[in-house]
Amino acid sequence: MTRPEKIICVGLNYRKHAKEVGMEFPSRPVLFNKYNNALNNHNGSIKLPVAVAKKFDYEVELGHYLVTADQVDPDNLKIECRVNGETRQSSNTNDLIFNCRQIISFISHYITLKPGDIIFTGTPEGVIAGRPPAKEVWLKPGDKVACSLENLGELKFDLV
Repeated sequence: MTRPEKIICVGLNYRKHAKEVGMEFPSRPVLFNKYNNALNNHNGSIKLPVAVAKKFDYEVELGHYLVTADQVDPDNLKIECRVNGETRQSSNTNDLIFNCRQIISFISHYITLKPGDIIFTGTPEGVIAGRPPAKEVWLKPGDKVACSLENLGELKFDLV
């Protein structure tokens, strides 16, 4: 789907990620939005705006996939991000602070969800903000990024 009505994101929703960036666990889901021009296709490319920014981070998240409840347990999936073949993030959705059912219930109290809406459930540990300055390796043009979720597949794209 390239034109969802809503893209809802949950911030700071993994325990280990909150710890790595020195933040307390939120008492309720922290919501923000993205727009559908932020979506990309498998094997697509993303042009980095190097004229206006110099530091580009990565985040893998559970989202962009429709399956029935008997096909996967969304609250127990291996989740990874690799840059140029190097694993940068490797975790499991069982580290979510708010699981998928809790997120959907919370959002539904404030926003009417419709078929095709997308919910990103947050990113696990391993982002650049959690690394010491000497180990910060920012994304750059030419990098190849692969994000995968156990039993759901992989999204690959190139940075230009």
